[in-house]
Amino acid sequence: MIIYLDESGDLGFDFSLSRTSHYLIMACLVCNTPQSVQAMQRAVRLTLKNKLAASYDEIKGGNTSLAVKKYFYNHLTKNNHWEIISIAADKRAWLRHHAKVPDTAAKNLFYDEIAKRLLSQINLLTNNTPIQLVVDKSKTKNAIKDFDLCISTVMRSFISDKTPFSIYHRQSYADPGLQATDMFGWGIYRKYQRNDLEWYEVFKERIALEMEFKF
Repeated sequence: MIIYLDESGDLGFDFSLSRTSHYLIMACLVCNTPQSVQAMQRAVRLTLKNKLAASYDEIKGGNTSLAVKKYFYNHLTKNNHWEIISIAADKRAWLRHHAKVPDTAAKNLFYDEIAKRLLSQINLLTNNTPIQLVVDKSKTKNAIKDFDLCISTVMRSFISDKTPFSIYHRQSYADPGLQATDMFGWGIYRKYQRNDLEWYEVFKERIALEMEFKF
């Protein structure tokens, strides 16, 4: 099993700025078989090759048209052993409950807390199948250590000690799984932030769990 984790929106809490989002969306693309990983990689590769200019080195929800998104999705759904889970976190509500957290720590604490809540909802296989978590690399070295410890502790609370579990932090341009997750996360973000359901309606049947936390 490979779990790809990506976020949409921003981690800022200065709501006087127009670019600061109300919600942070965190999404996981859960691939349960090697075949589903291969299908995802092929869908990303074909989309880049056939639908985007040579200057693009990755697909993202924010820089592709609905037609391109549908092309990607149609190739991905040739395999059905994958699902999406997501969480929409109300940033203002979180901040009200964490008013004493220093600004320098708030972003990492917020991110880690939301990731922990989301990952604890995944239905993991119980036959000691190796589990890999692939995360969009955005943290500093020390923050990565804190995140890995936090998430490993949570995961180990409901998987066997015999189940291999590993976490990788990768740049999205180098990992098709993160690019695919971004496509879906962006659609969920648009739903909450803009009430734009155009892309969301295309893939919503693949969402196994969609949560909203207002704390």
